[in-house]
Amino acid sequence: MLNHIQSNHTWNNRIGNVSWVTYMDLSTKMDAPPEEQAKKKQKTEEHNNIAKRFMDMCATFDSIKATYTRQVPFKQSEQDYPPVVKDEPYLLTHLKFMVKIKLINQEFKTRTGRIHEVTIKKPQDKDNRYTVPSTIRSAIVLLPETEALWKNHNKVELKWITCYLADIKPNTSQTGWEKFECSHRCIEFGLNSYFCVDASCMTWESKSINQSRGNPWCAKQCSHNCGKIICECQGMHNPPCI
Repeated sequence: MLNHIQSNHTWNNRIGNVSWVTYMDLSTKMDAPPEEQAKKKQKTEEHNNIAKRFMDMCATFDSIKATYTRQVPFKQSEQDYPPVVKDEPYLLTHLKFMVKIKLINQEFKTRTGRIHEVTIKKPQDKDNRYTVPSTIRSAIVLLPETEALWKNHNKVELKWITCYLADIKPNTSQTGWEKFECSHRCIEFGLNSYFCVDASCMTWESKSINQSRGNPWCAKQCSHNCGKIICECQGMHNPPCI
């Protein structure tokens, strides 16, 4: 046994990229109690279930929609809370405002010429996540445990809010829908400094389909003179890239 450990130590030093400490750490992780391993597995599973988390958010928002009202907390600005819109739940008004104030007042086009709405990319946040207003988080905390499916989340991706407002949801009748991702049909082409948050560009699909978008053929103009790009004419993706 000692020779085996020494052999591993020597080999790790020779390749120069795995330390003796790393070796011992890995051994410790492999020997973790079953309960700890089960918790880590569950946490990983929850993290990978992107669409399931999104649907939990939608259900939680729906639970507070009827009772959520405009209340400006002490020391917060009135400007951060938009005026009430007649016959519209204030939760929707507030979420629309949350997206609107982040939009860039310029025209951005996909490579097929379609105009879409974008926000500036924050260098420190690759997912375009913004803080959920404190009043919304407070309303969620007051929900019964069975209704607060999406809680303890201080931030949310802006495209998730766009999808919720536009009722763009994954097809829960499809196998593996829980792991679907919010995909950009516009492929965010050329938007190195921006994020697309246009509702017409969003769809929920598997990771493999998502990654197959943006290939060199999708955006090419069809030769049938049908006025469509190849992706739409040939049914390469459903819904097609835009």
